[in-house]
Amino acid sequence: MTTFAEHPPTVKFLGGPTNPLSIMTEAWCRSRDLEIPKDGTENRELAVNTWRMLAFEFTQIPEMVKYTWWIDDMPRSFFDQMTRYRKTGFFARSQRIRNQSGFAARGEYLTTPTIASHKQAAKIYRNAMRQIDGAYTKLIKIGVPAEEARGLLPLHLRTGFTWTLTLRDIKDVFRARTCHLLQQDYWAHIGERMRLDLCKIDEELGILFKPPCQVDGTCLSNVEAQARIKALGEGRMDLFPCRIYNEKFTPPEPALAVQRMVNTGQTRWASSMEEVLGVSEK
Repeated sequence: MTTFAEHPPTVKFLGGPTNPLSIMTEAWCRSRDLEIPKDGTENRELAVNTWRMLAFEFTQIPEMVKYTWWIDDMPRSFFDQMTRYRKTGFFARSQRIRNQSGFAARGEYLTTPTIASHKQAAKIYRNAMRQIDGAYTKLIKIGVPAEEARGLLPLHLRTGFTWTLTLRDIKDVFRARTCHLLQQDYWAHIGERMRLDLCKIDEELGILFKPPCQVDGTCLSNVEAQARIKALGEGRMDLFPCRIYNEKFTPPEPALAVQRMVNTGQTRWASSMEEVLGVSEK
């Protein structure tokens, strides 16, 4: 029985345009009857400046550029959360026709660090998986279609799917999910690897994965960030504060107190995507 952190999803880049900035720059210039820049390094500054404007302004042009990834070995429950983003394209491994018998014996499910670290909880969880697997397998053996038997399958069963997003989709999804306080143990394994894939195409695409507080000074988790700082003052050292919030939005006196707690090892900062994966910021 493994946790998500011990067996993170694999992210494979399947493809997309190799010249995204030039596509968007030309589309922008044509829509404004501006002179279309010729290819060449002398137009790099124009392309970069145009892209930075398009990335964060309300415009449809970034929708013209799409990229696709295959994401495998993630819990079904997390896939369900990702499909809230309706505009992106999904094509998942089917549990409707794929026989899942024996998934428990093969270890094709995940658990959380909380359950894995608690002996009794881990035993209950493991036994439940075996019981579900046994019941599912019996249904399949007596002729129940997989489409109907799948109702027994647990939400932490591993699955995989193809994910297609435009650059505007990527901005919308990761504007929130790059926040250091929002499920980085999950999203970092996907988002940071996607960021690195896009940076290989053009390093400028990496700005889509910056927390909004670093881009436009907007904090999406203001209530949560304040609650964590208050909890530290009450002795709760297991709720890690946000470094960026402490530096940018917290009044000097409490900010200094939080910084002291981090410096003395009483707590630590909430992890960014790069830190979760042990990758340096670029």
